[in-house]
Amino acid sequence: MRASVKTRALFVVSVGVVAAALAASQAFGFTPGHQFVSTPDQARYGHVPNTLNNHSRSTCPAGGQTVDVALIQGTTTLATASVLSDVKGRWAVAMPIPSNLKPGTYAVTASCSAGGPATLSYNPQTFRVTPPLCPSDTSTSTTVQCRVTTTSSSTTVP
Repeated sequence: MRASVKTRALFVVSVGVVAAALAASQAFGFTPGHQFVSTPDQARYGHVPNTLNNHSRSTCPAGGQTVDVALIQGTTTLATASVLSDVKGRWAVAMPIPSNLKPGTYAVTASCSAGGPATLSYNPQTFRVTPPLCPSDTSTSTTVQCRVTTTSSSTTVP
């Protein structure tokens, strides 16, 4: 009977340790699942780069698989790129993107396939286009809403 109590206690402690480790890993930016990196992750409207650089952090299940990367907003695909993974399942591809993207948040997706349905889908990344800064002359009109910069001013009292 005593061994059963020890086993139960050990199980409860083990579950607690695993839960704490998972919570800590998520708090420090680790997301469970299959990972890839897409850079840059942000740009200012009017200064959007021509390409997003993407590479695997987690590998495809097998070498020689097709990797499809896409830039998506809602249900609209704005750009795509494909590459074959190396013999170890690693991959890297630069994806040309439209330089006239409007301010907003876009999803960057990636998946591996062996000529059919995806064998692995990566956790999506985000690419954010921020509004431009407002010009100091507010009489200028723009087609995109701008961000007002905060300025601090101090007044000296004699």
